[in-house]
Amino acid sequence: MALTRRWMLGAGAAAGLWGQGDPRADEIRLVSFAPSPYTQRLDSLRAGVALVRRIRAHVAAIERKTRVTMLDGTKRLGTKQVKAIFTPAPKVLLLGSSTWGQGSNKYIRELFEHTDGVSLIGVKASTWVTSGGAHTGGEMVSMDTQRSLQGLGAAVFTLGQKQMVLTTDEFVDGRKPGEFSLQDVWYLDQFARMIVIQSVESHEAAALAAKLGFEAAYYHRFPLRQEAFPEELRELHAWLSKAAGPRSAERSELLRELR
Repeated sequence: MALTRRWMLGAGAAAGLWGQGDPRADEIRLVSFAPSPYTQRLDSLRAGVALVRRIRAHVAAIERKTRVTMLDGTKRLGTKQVKAIFTPAPKVLLLGSSTWGQGSNKYIRELFEHTDGVSLIGVKASTWVTSGGAHTGGEMVSMDTQRSLQGLGAAVFTLGQKQMVLTTDEFVDGRKPGEFSLQDVWYLDQFARMIVIQSVESHEAAALAAKLGFEAAYYHRFPLRQEAFPEELRELHAWLSKAAGPRSAERSELLRELR
């Protein structure tokens, strides 16, 4: 009886502390590691900014005030700067990078060499990755990065059955290297919905998923005709294509998102 009472008192005290405020920042933080050391293109950053735009749209639609930020991870590599990527801990953390030799590129490898003392307990985390081909190691990069995030205590999630890997080369449909498809943008939008859902407490998740029109079997609703894609996704797709141009106004917009 005494042991039970002491446990209840301890649990009550912990609940009281949590009630004073969630120690995590009310933030969804994306960290981009670009350009690709292989192509020198900013494909993963472009995909990350597309994610930022769709996440913000869904956050606004549900009338929440969660901040959505994009950090430049490459300029924060090194023992002193790397902790700025993780501090203060956000509710959701996403790392974006590209593939190198069937695995992670040098930026991601260096990042996790400088995470001594970093704790991501209580943080939801995931990844997005660009890969030259459909079978050149993109999923390995995702899983490698996710396992390292788990090693820091994060609770890792994916887009259900799909790792968020986007192919940016080896096309036979006429696309230029680095060009995303409408399907890619549709998957990024579904991932954005999942990310917003992960930013709330578990008891809120089901209701929020319904509000956002998201379900685990999202792929059953995949548009089968180009005209079936929502207008806002077609506009984002066009913007992403223009942002590939190094001197375009869209490229300047892209770079302004980075902190």
